[in-house]
Parts: sequence; C-alpha cells; structure tokens
Amino acid sequence: MATPNYISPSKANSGRVKATLFIVFLYWWTMPAISMPDDINVTSKTNTSKSSASTILNADFLSKFNNKAPAPEPSADSMIKHSITFDDNIESFGTSRDLREDADTIKELGEPIIVADVAIIIDDIGYNRDQGLAAINIPGNLTYAIIPHSPYAKFLATTAHQQQKEVILHAPMSNIHNHPLGKSGLTEDMGEAVFDSTLLDALASVPHISGVNNHMGSLLTQMQRPMEWTMKTLKANGLFFIDSRTTPASVAWKTAQKYNIASLKRDVFLDHQRDSIFIAEQFERFISIAKRNGYAIAIAHPYPETTKYLIDNIHRLEAHGIRLQSASELVNHYSPNKQQQAKM
Repeated sequence: MATPNYISPSKANSGRVKATLFIVFLYWWTMPAISMPDDINVTSKTNTSKSSASTILNADFLSKFNNKAPAPEPSADSMIKHSITFDDNIESFGTSRDLREDADTIKELGEPIIVADVAIIIDDIGYNRDQGLAAINIPGNLTYAIIPHSPYAKFLATTAHQQQKEVILHAPMSNIHNHPLGKSGLTEDMGEAVFDSTLLDALASVPHISGVNNHMGSLLTQMQRPMEWTMKTLKANGLFFIDSRTTPASVAWKTAQKYNIASLKRDVFLDHQRDSIFIAEQFERFISIAKRNGYAIAIAHPYPETTKYLIDNIHRLEAHGIRLQSASELVNHYSPNKQQQAKM
C-alpha cells in the first residue's frame, strides 16, 4: 500500500494565507475606480505613475476601512455663507466680530443685518430760515427740535412735518452761563403755576410736536422740583423726553423715568466744534457707541458744516448695519421703563 504524501500544517497554512492575500489584493486593486469620490478619483487618474501600494495606503483606503467615503472639504463660499448667516458663527471662524462693520456686504434673506438703531436730532431750528430748510432736506429719518416762538418755528415745523420728518419742542431752560432764553424760557425762580403755564405756552407755539428736549438747561436740569413739574406736564400731554445732557449732573432723565415717560439721554454732540474734521470724528464715535450699546442718540445743529457732512455721509450708517429712526421710534423701543413694561 502506497504511503500518501504528507503536507505539513505550516505549508498548508502558508498556501491559504497567500491565496487570501492575493484575493484581497485583487479586490483593493479594482475597487478604487468604482467607489472613490470624484475629486479623489480625478487625482488618481492623473497620477498613474503611483505604485499599487501608494494607491492602497491612501486616505481612501483608510476611509474604506471605516466603510465610508471621505466627505469633500467645504468650499470657501460655503464657509463664508454660514459664518455670516448666524452671528455666533462669526467667532467660531476666528473672524473679527466687526465683520459687521462691512454690513453692506452682509445679507440675510436679501436684507441688510441690523446691528443698531440710532436717532439724529437737529437742535436750534427756528431762527435761520435757510439753514433750517437745508437741515430739513438732509436725507433720512431725522428729528428736528424747534425753539418756541422763534421767527420761523411754525414754518419750519410745518415743512418738516410735510416731509414726514419728526418735530419736537426744544424747550429753553436756565443755564449756568446766564445765556438769554427768549420767550417761554423756564427758570429756577418760577413758581409751579407760572412754570406750568410757560411750558404749555411753549408746547402750543410749535405745531406737530411729539416730544421735548432741553435747550441749554445746565442749571435747571440739575434741580429736582422743576424737573418734576416738567415731567407732569409732558406726561399729561403724552410726550416723550430726550435729556440733552448739557450737564453731567442732570436729573431730567431719571425724573422722566420716575414718571413713566418714554425717555433717553443724548450720547454724542456731533458739532460743538464747527470743524469738518471734528464732526467726522464725532460721527465715527457715534457709530461706535451705537454698535456697542445697540442704539445711540446724536444731537447736531443746522450749521452749514454739519449739514454738508451729514448729506455726504449719512448713507454710511446703513453700510454699518445701523438703522436711522425718529427719536420717538428709538425712545419707545429702548426707554428702560418701556422695555420693563414690555416684559410683563
């Protein structure tokens, strides 16, 4: 009886391993052209000089090991789009938050993103007809503070109103420099009855008013009792109040809040120096405060230098994502007492 040939276990296992490796090799050799994403497939087609080992041991091989193809990297356009659609993503991309400074290029659903609201009040309207008309013709939703009983008060108030601009009373109040107040000036030596009748006379002298701010007043606005009389009258007539803040010691705004009157304080004087460079610097400061706080109020005057600067530059507010509103719109939205009521 013939003895059968004996094949050792090691040789048998070696043969099976070689056969298995050969089958695996063939599988990986043929699969890349079928399953690779297009952007990787193009690369492999153009680099035909690569060895089979480098073809297998690439990112595609590792992804196949995990049973999924690598996702294509996002395009630059996609990253920019998502970084500006949601405000939180601005920081996540390591981008300065004042990517919002170029908000004319930032659109959401086709509309500019609004980052702040502002009001610009032009004070001292009424004594100069031509300067008053030029100021009223500044484009945008400005507010005009008109001095009672001034020669062109009614004419300029009516003109502004016809152009759908807001009109408020610029109420003269006593000041530490003893500057003259004119008719309807409010002073610290008045009793309550005289004070009230004088203020009511001033309110009646200017048509179409929706609110009040103080003209001068660096003395009177420091005094609690006259400010209480003022706010009682404004509340009775449904008027808002803007504290021009001609003194840091003013109690006018706090008193208005106490009487539940919609009220805010001036943030910037644009032109207390009649110089175009200074006005430009103050305008930039105005923009900065608005972006920091979410809103701001600027007060200016109908000087030719101011009118020219605003005509040339007021459009830049929109480019910064800043919305120009009337004083009443701003006050009714941002007055602390009104915000607190809205939360109730």
